[in-house]
Formats: sequence, C-alpha cells, structure tokens
Amino acid sequence: MREELEKLKKLKLEAKQLEDELRKVPCTKDSVKGSMTEHPYIEQTIRICGVDEHKAKKVRKRLEYKLEELQEAISAMEDYLDTVDDPEMRTILRLYYRNGLTQGQIGAELGYDRSVISRKLKFFWENQTCTQNTQLPV
Repeated sequence: MREELEKLKKLKLEAKQLEDELRKVPCTKDSVKGSMTEHPYIEQTIRICGVDEHKAKKVRKRLEYKLEELQEAISAMEDYLDTVDDPEMRTILRLYYRNGLTQGQIGAELGYDRSVISRKLKFFWENQTCTQNTQLPV
C-alpha cells in the first residue's frame, strides 16, 4: 500500500503541472489586412491573438484523465485508511500522502518534532510489512 500512497503524491504533482501547462497554453498571434469601410480606403493591419484550441484541448484531455486517476487513488487511500486503527496515524498518513505536507509541517500541526513523525511513519510501515508477511497464505 505504501507504493500506492507514494503514487498518489506523484499523481497530485503531475495534475498540478498539467493545470499550470493549461494556464500557459501559448497564444497564437497573426495579422490580417483590411481597409476602412468609407472613403478614403486606407489599408490597415489588424493584429489578432487567441489561444491555440488544439493544444489546449489535448492538455485538457490529459488533465481530465489524470484528475480521474487521482480521484480513484484518493478513494483507494481513504478505503485503506479506514483499516488503520490508530486515529493519529490515519491523520499523519492523510496529511503526508494526500495533503502533501512535509514531516516537519505535520509535526508542527500535531505538536511534535519532525523526528517523531519520521519515527512514527517508519514504525508504522515496518509494522505493516511484518503484519502483511505473517498474513500471507503458506
């Protein structure tokens, strides 16, 4: 499960990058020539600028796919967290993997030092590995 939780963090980062990319879709610039509708018919160049909809559509589609994948991962994570007995550990896991907080930020929020959060996470994952290994069918 740890790998899936790590994947969640990476999916969130990827979705954020796609959102940034969507905001930065290049502006397509061009110009057209035209003249006044009345005499004197003076030719003028008119500059136009617009979003490249083809590129924007491709980025939007990738973003929608990633957001859907992210929602599925969050749902799976919440299902997994429901199986964790310790409410404080659930909070730490949620803050670390879902909210993307650092161990130091989690410690500050919960009133611990960063090293305490690090030890709690390490102990939890070591304990989970031992529990999973003993539950495997022989």
